[in-house]
Amino acid sequence: MTPRLRADLALLAVTAVWGATFVMVKDAVAVVPPMTFNAVRCLMAGAVLVALGWRRLVRLDRRLVVAGIGVGLALTAGYSLQVFGLQTTTPARAGFLTGLAVVFVPFLNWPVLRRPPRWGDVGVAGVAVLGVALLALQALPGVGLDGVTPASSWQLRMNGGDWMILGCAVAFAVQIVALGRYAPAADPIALAAVEVLTMAVVCALAAPFAAPSGRIFGDAASWLNVGGSVWFAAWFTGVLATAVAFVVQAHAQRFTSPERTALVFAAEPVFAAAASWWWMGERLGTLGWVGGALIVGAMVIGGRSGGG
Repeated sequence: MTPRLRADLALLAVTAVWGATFVMVKDAVAVVPPMTFNAVRCLMAGAVLVALGWRRLVRLDRRLVVAGIGVGLALTAGYSLQVFGLQTTTPARAGFLTGLAVVFVPFLNWPVLRRPPRWGDVGVAGVAVLGVALLALQALPGVGLDGVTPASSWQLRMNGGDWMILGCAVAFAVQIVALGRYAPAADPIALAAVEVLTMAVVCALAAPFAAPSGRIFGDAASWLNVGGSVWFAAWFTGVLATAVAFVVQAHAQRFTSPERTALVFAAEPVFAAAASWWWMGERLGTLGWVGGALIVGAMVIGGRSGGG
């Protein structure tokens, strides 16, 4: 296999892991406050990365350290919006909306490449917006969306969680663009460590202020009273979906472009919807699935059009 094909397959494996995390995170933040959960999983991830690459960290120059902190702040914004959004939206919807990051990449790459988005990028963005509209289209109370029940009136409903997930997609697009610029010159483990440690520090400092009434453990008296499912979710999302995934992403993006990376990440909402159906029995209505298909289609076309 060519280095680029190996990179694409590695990114696909990362995407599958990320898709599975939506359900875990939604369950976990129902027990502990979102920023507390983020801080714990990032501390776990940071500990793994430092253990793996502490010698490499000292060899990072100042420019790459600053770049890593900047990318880490973008990730902090993305993951914070995601965990708060998952409190009021479903894992499948969150997966589809998060996947819109691929559509935003060409527009955010404009100042980096000094090349405006092509008309194809604008068209793809339009298809994605239509997909979001169909995903958000809900019947008024008492009217079904199964494609069979007669509907007399419809309205667009994007709740606060949906809008937060859209903001999360923008932040992740910023991370993809920034990593595409700095990853080729950096050690992947060291760069990922800086990103994750930045997230851990910011989330830990914010946790007492973001928790209701300052209760960083939620309704539990201490970490000893937090259930095993929360700890497993923190381990899975921290070690596998953060530490391992970011190292793989940083290494893979040395051999592939930001656009191709975004194309592979287009599979994430499919994995998220499958996980939500398997574990939670979530069902999207007919229009929701059509909207999700349009979003995935827009991501695929957008990734190919900028594929490099």
